Amino acid sequence: MKRKQIRMAAVLAALLGFGILPANALTESQTRAIRDAVVGVPALEQAPNAAKIVQKASETDREEVAVTVTRIILSKSPALASTLLEAIAEVAPETSAAVAALAAELCPAQAQEIALIAASYSPDHATRIATSVAKAAPKDAIRITRRIVGAVPELSDKITEAVIAAVPAAKTEIESDATLAMISSIAKNTGSSASVPVRKRVGGRPTLRPPPSPPKSTPPPAPAPRSQVFNDAVKSIENTATTAKLDTGSQASLITETVKAINAVAKPASNLTKQEQENLITQTTTIVAQVVATATQAAAQATAQANAAQTSANQASAAAAQATDGGAARAAAAQAAAAAAQAARAAAQAATEAAVKLAAAVAANVAATARDTSLSVAEKQSTVATVTQVATSAAAAVAKAATDTATAQVAAASAQATAASAPAAQLQAAQTAAAQATTTAAATVGITQNATTAGVRLAEATVSTVATIAKDTNLSAAERQSLVLFAQTQVTNVSKDTAAVTKAQALTSAIQSLVQEVKAVSEIAKTTDDPNAIKAKIDESAKKIGDTVKAYASP
Repeated sequence: MKRKQIRMAAVLAALLGFGILPANALTESQTRAIRDAVVGVPALEQAPNAAKIVQKASETDREEVAVTVTRIILSKSPALASTLLEAIAEVAPETSAAVAALAAELCPAQAQEIALIAASYSPDHATRIATSVAKAAPKDAIRITRRIVGAVPELSDKITEAVIAAVPAAKTEIESDATLAMISSIAKNTGSSASVPVRKRVGGRPTLRPPPSPPKSTPPPAPAPRSQVFNDAVKSIENTATTAKLDTGSQASLITETVKAINAVAKPASNLTKQEQENLITQTTTIVAQVVATATQAAAQATAQANAAQTSANQASAAAAQATDGGAARAAAAQAAAAAAQAARAAAQAATEAAVKLAAAVAANVAATARDTSLSVAEKQSTVATVTQVATSAAAAVAKAATDTATAQVAAASAQATAASAPAAQLQAAQTAAAQATTTAAATVGITQNATTAGVRLAEATVSTVATIAKDTNLSAAERQSLVLFAQTQVTNVSKDTAAVTKAQALTSAIQSLVQEVKAVSEIAKTTDDPNAIKAKIDESAKKIGDTVKAYASP
């Protein structure tokens, strides 16, 4: 540890020239010094090292230093995007727009999360962040806009106008988006200022803006020591990643994203007691372990089935080589058997990737719920319970999809092997049977990804719906509690059907129906105090959602 600290100090000295970085482009030696400080160290140390470098840079060159260190790290470790952006934004929020744009360019699949983190830490720069990230990932412009507007609702109109100007192709979709319209309406109805943000976001949730930072000459206070529960949670996550035998990239991603989430839960400025925070931390690590174990066990089974499929493929190849008739057809069958074996291996890999994605999603949603000061402790607990149910069901769906896919591919490989070695008189019939088996197997490809997407969407819908209800000042406490329970019950009912969770397209419709119906109940609560009228609307909404779920869950 001491050697690392000495090395870091030496790098900073080389970078800063005893504390003064020249106000011009970085020299080659300075760029090399940055690379030395962040490359070759453990993944969990790269973001903190980067933040130290950016913090030490002069104001004139801070943005360039931030961009440089971001490019160096994300070019090699894209899984660190969220953690890196959060670390830099915390010490240099003025660099967030430039850093977020580059991060989105290098890691387009993470553009939405990147935009949310940047806007949460730098609400004063939200409009510039929105335009820069949307330009870097124009296909995700609408989702990026939703994330940033959700973090800084008081600037919703300015943000949407800026994104439309930056990405004209997104104009129609943004202007017709119901979610953006609802957030804008809520912001206006609650009297939020549309000129100067009055809150800073941490972890995507509003908190009071902290007091001004001390003068630069005053060293920052040492961070509070972590509790034993937090330290045990980090060890648990590392053990989960190791036990599951994840590849290096997946291990780094799982550890980084989950530690980031529990770190957010553990921060002060929340209406949770220390014990309640620690309970949520423990609950997060437990569900992450369950999700990963469920999916990776299925991956192991799928790998075993893939090995069986490969054996069939080898037999098919040998039979095709020895046959004296039907050479082309037999060779094609051997190739199809090999492709089936490869597809079975892909199913195993998809299950592993799904485990990491689901675990990160549930951890992030628990953190977002914990940080939302507008929610009561009971609402937080019930929301986390629902997200846990969703994650458990989605993991089961992922596991089933992986093993079903591998089983189907094994059957296809076996049928193709039979075709490759069939007697001439039976060759045509064997080819027909093999083609049918291959078609059936092909239909299973992609189901694992659909199950993952469905689980993530359900978790996000739960958290965002509860947060929207909680912020509606026109609702009484009783109405709010009733609506929250109603929304969570519907989501839980959908997630329990693991077969249905694999139908992502229909699931999207179910989620949209749920959100729209909750919104409708919220609207009627604004116009009447008659509990019978509100109950009638809830009953009507429940029927609509029930009908949607039935259609969605049908074969």
